[in-house]
Amino acid sequence: MRDKDENEEEGVVLVEQGPIEIDADQTREPFKPAIDPEFQPLFPPLRPEEYEQLEESLVREGCRDPLAVWAGHNILLDGHHRYEICTRLGIPFGVLGIELPDREAALDWIDRNQLGRRNLTRDQYLLFLGRRYNRLKMDHGGDRRSSGNGCHSKTAEALAGQHGVSERTVRNAGEFADAIETLKKEVDPEIESKVVAGTAPPRGLITEAAKQVVNGEKEKAEATLRGERGAVARIKKATSDGRKRAKLEARAAAAREALAEAPGGVWEVVEGDAIEVLGSIEPGGARLSFAAPPLNDGNLPEVD
Repeated sequence: MRDKDENEEEGVVLVEQGPIEIDADQTREPFKPAIDPEFQPLFPPLRPEEYEQLEESLVREGCRDPLAVWAGHNILLDGHHRYEICTRLGIPFGVLGIELPDREAALDWIDRNQLGRRNLTRDQYLLFLGRRYNRLKMDHGGDRRSSGNGCHSKTAEALAGQHGVSERTVRNAGEFADAIETLKKEVDPEIESKVVAGTAPPRGLITEAAKQVVNGEKEKAEATLRGERGAVARIKKATSDGRKRAKLEARAAAAREALAEAPGGVWEVVEGDAIEVLGSIEPGGARLSFAAPPLNDGNLPEVD
């Protein structure tokens, strides 16, 4: 069920889903919700100490919070760790169904629910928030990267108010989520899962790598994600050296072409180290010499 947000008159509709009770009593028969392979990587893993604390709490106090499932589909939306522990230890649990119209709404419910967690890293928080922002922008008729029109401004305003952050934070989060999507498609299919798991490179490297992909510098982006700043510099130098080498080869080709058209015996093209070649010329053996690139070095031998 979609309830209209107070900002609807401004062109923004935020989804509000209410829980629908499937079974108020704790389950007597083992309940087996479906684990969706697309949904499961969206949940940050617990640290070992957090998992241990959760298990101790469930053993001591029982499962006080019901599992959340997508009503009509029985796909688990929240409570994966509780479900695993309760099933393994035979601890009863309750189940609540959430009415949702489609998978996009289910994905948005998951992100919104995760944003309520207190132990998220900054990058995890921005990813979840950015996905919400980009998803709502798409719902209101825009592309993922545009943010200038009034509707998108109201979307950022509404999400900022909902999550207690600034509009700028919302937009930055959207850019971060876009950067992850770019890298996911072009460089590292697991980058989103790594951010969720807290094992990804720092946010700055992710955004830098995404820009490099957009600029057609995929190799640089791969090195950036690996944190190889030195490798990035080496790639840049190699690219520069390659361009210089191409220019020198073009000049040499032009010289050879000019030689072919010149009268016989007038010109001779010698390729090699300029200082060594000039040093090998006998005095009076050449009236004029060229070096590519030009060399103005006081150590060059004089040639008459």
